Amino acid sequence: MEAITVRDLYKRFPGVEAIKKICLKIEEGRCVGLLGPNGSGKSTLLKIIAGLQRPTKGKVLIYGESPSHKTRRFIALLPEEDALYRGMRVREIIDFCKDIYPEWREALSEDLLGFLKIPEGSKIGNLSRGFRARLKLLLALSSGARIILLDDPFMGIDPSSRKHIADTLYNYWKPGVQTLFISTHIIGEIESLFDYVYFLREGEIILQGEADDLRKRYKKSIDGIAREEI
Repeated sequence: MEAITVRDLYKRFPGVEAIKKICLKIEEGRCVGLLGPNGSGKSTLLKIIAGLQRPTKGKVLIYGESPSHKTRRFIALLPEEDALYRGMRVREIIDFCKDIYPEWREALSEDLLGFLKIPEGSKIGNLSRGFRARLKLLLALSSGARIILLDDPFMGIDPSSRKHIADTLYNYWKPGVQTLFISTHIIGEIESLFDYVYFLREGEIILQGEADDLRKRYKKSIDGIAREEI
């Protein structure tokens, strides 16, 4: 079953064509990498899929339906921007999200709270950027959403937090159950999760394929392909 389908997608901003004729299909339960330099359109694509931005032209389908309030219950987006309520405490934001997501996985959220070593009594505004990134991942995974969109979860965080986030994905994501679509610049730490990879440049897909097939074709890791071929 296709979780996400994108057909002939374009997105224009004043003076900028951010997305140009993107077509992709993501099967349910797979982990797909979205790779490319800054400004290549990765964040814009994820926001359109999540229903937060409208495309200029083209179509997005979530389980066969156009993005709407109905499809939003299937999707959790971990944004690149830090949009957490800084005046709330960690426990308060968890309880807040629990009321938003009808499929909230409470046992998982409690496990992740300990695994990620997030101090539940701290104010979010007092947490380091790395701990806020850990908290955003906890909220996304615990949502119970069938599709998790991760927009550069490693951006600007310390090595310890990067390791905790990578370890969380390896230990708590269940292939075949939740679909992961991950935009990232830090490829090496999680590339073995990828089933399929899209490489973007200047708003266009310039290379795509099954991760193992690409490794065999280029005789390099996915990280190596991104560094040297794209």
